[in-house]
Amino acid sequence: MFLLTASTLSIGSGVYVFYKTGLKGRNYFALAFFSMGIWALTNSLELLTDPLPLKIFLTKLSYVGIVTSVPLLFFFTCSYTGRERYLELRWQLIVMLVPVLILFSAFTNELHFLQWVSYTIKDSIAGDVVIYGSGPGVFIIAFYSYMLLTVSYVFLIKHLTRNHRYYHKQLFLLLISLLIPWLLNITYITRINPYPEFDFAPVGLFFSSAIILVAILRYQLFTLLPQAKEILFDFIPDPIIVIDTRFVITDINPAAEKVIAGKNIVTQKIYDILPGIQIVEGLIPAAHLEYYYPGKGDDYWFFITISEIRSRDGELGGYLLLLHDITRRKMNEEILQKSENKLRELNASKDKFFSIIAHDLKNPFSNIINISRILEEDDEKMTQEERLHFIRLLSKVSRSSYELLENLLQWSRSQTDSLQYSPQEILLLDIFRRAYNDVKFYAANKNITIVFPEHAVGMVYGDPNLISVVFRNLLMNAVKFSYPGGQIELNYVTEEEYIILTVKDYGTGIQPEIRKNLFRLDYQTSRRGTANEQGTGLGLVLCKEFVEKNKGELWVESTEGKGSEFFVKLLKAELKT
Repeated sequence: MFLLTASTLSIGSGVYVFYKTGLKGRNYFALAFFSMGIWALTNSLELLTDPLPLKIFLTKLSYVGIVTSVPLLFFFTCSYTGRERYLELRWQLIVMLVPVLILFSAFTNELHFLQWVSYTIKDSIAGDVVIYGSGPGVFIIAFYSYMLLTVSYVFLIKHLTRNHRYYHKQLFLLLISLLIPWLLNITYITRINPYPEFDFAPVGLFFSSAIILVAILRYQLFTLLPQAKEILFDFIPDPIIVIDTRFVITDINPAAEKVIAGKNIVTQKIYDILPGIQIVEGLIPAAHLEYYYPGKGDDYWFFITISEIRSRDGELGGYLLLLHDITRRKMNEEILQKSENKLRELNASKDKFFSIIAHDLKNPFSNIINISRILEEDDEKMTQEERLHFIRLLSKVSRSSYELLENLLQWSRSQTDSLQYSPQEILLLDIFRRAYNDVKFYAANKNITIVFPEHAVGMVYGDPNLISVVFRNLLMNAVKFSYPGGQIELNYVTEEEYIILTVKDYGTGIQPEIRKNLFRLDYQTSRRGTANEQGTGLGLVLCKEFVEKNKGELWVESTEGKGSEFFVKLLKAELKT
């Protein structure tokens, strides 16, 4: 953890100097501290891992930081002290030649053993540590690095003596911070530290970075103006908008530029950018609200914190808006809401299923048993007319029970995903004829006429069994709510890509409050027919599921007291792809 902190501080110091100062050579300084951060990071990961091959690989990777950090510090020193000629390409290639060769030899050590000739595993308080037997390459890069470091210190010290004493503390702290890790590295190479298995140079980076930060915050290293608030403003990941008392945007951070609309929103009214937002003076301590922002690419939900900006004497200078992105949370809430609704529907389906079994299916069978008992016990006493009455009643109850069982079976298959879907081309005339044959006897009992175009031309693409269930239910429903002696019409309309089939009756019609929930199982929509026929509401739910299974649509138009017309929109066979 200590080494990880050192790595973070080292990289953070480099990033700060690069982005927030006008320091000459800040790119070299940032890269040098980034390299030392890699050094510390790979050392910490090596302690945390167990497999030996991975430990050795991390050691090799640490050479990226070891061999590049000092040359980069040398380039920084040359730039900072005005020795620009050493930054020419030919000098940079010369300076980097040895580090590149050492880095290459580290990754290919197994071929020549120039960096380490052996290694052993030693148990320590930090875990298993690999101790390497140093090869000639280790001493070459050590000598080379300390030579460059010495030259860099000479350049800095000369620069220090020529500058105003105001900068002396700054440069002194800079020299100390750069010296610490390399002094500790000497103790590792020479094995004079109390724990020779540990290279304390990465630990030294913690103190170096801490000294750099103290020098920046206390002695304004590299600049005479504190920049801490600007760092926070620029690097915070959430969008920030600053407005004045006239609600005009005066500043935004990079995150706001990226998410909202870029720099061009500065000088615009906040209400033009975030319509509907309300800002009232006297926020104690701040106002909070959730806000939906439709972006150009992605839509966002923000949790906005609005804080007042006041001077030391309490005068209001403006407002700061911190926009925390809660889009993912909102998406999760929407998913949870959908899951809750789905669960509610499943519970309603379960309740409906048991209700049908307990009541709607039980009663018809009770009637069948009672009628059968009457026929069995009183057959000799009955007249032919009475006997025929009970037989017709038994037939009616049996057909109703069969219809209910068939719907229950189909619905249970659809709920358990065991329903087979085998689409093919289907003639319109076959759909009409099959539906007519399924219900013609039921319609004849009420003296209802069913008409359909006997020369219908065209084909739809779908599963013939599922579509048959749909039209049998729709037609049975039309017969149930038609008055005796009425008429039911089957028809169709051809569109460019679809064919719309219709089932129209002139019966009781559907009340508006029932019609809007007609295809939902969690609402009670069943009604008695014109001959007191019972229903469960399951048939229409089944129709909707099966139509949608065939990539179609189902809807109804109805006027109470005048009848209903159901529309089934299916894909034309030639457009099945």
